[in-house]
Amino acid sequence: MKAKSPDQKPAVAALEGMVKRSRLRLKRAMELGVRIAAGSDNYIDMGIPQGEAARRVLFAYADAGLTPAQVLQLATKNAAELLGRNNLGVLRAGAVADVVAVAGDLERDIKALESVRMVIAAGRVHRAP
Repeated sequence: MKAKSPDQKPAVAALEGMVKRSRLRLKRAMELGVRIAAGSDNYIDMGIPQGEAARRVLFAYADAGLTPAQVLQLATKNAAELLGRNNLGVLRAGAVADVVAVAGDLERDIKALESVRMVIAAGRVHRAP
């Protein structure tokens, strides 16, 4: 982040410090085995769709050093388990699952979520525009 004027420098520095501390806290929690779920309590109008805000949360986890596999687990399996819903967030017989197909390799690059090609939701195939 670059300050646009001298007046913004303290605010930008404070924000950068907060982000750095948040990333370190996340890393320590992961190292200690704390189960973390990705989610959004974004109920305010930020000028972007809530789905976009949620996707940015996933990218922020990756920017903090989590692998794409860890990020996806936080958003699916862990989130479902913490809600007491072990039939969500997994692919197995009897589970409720929506599936996305992307162009790219999600095991290597979480940004492949930017290239959704197909969604299977509630047993119906939906193709991305």
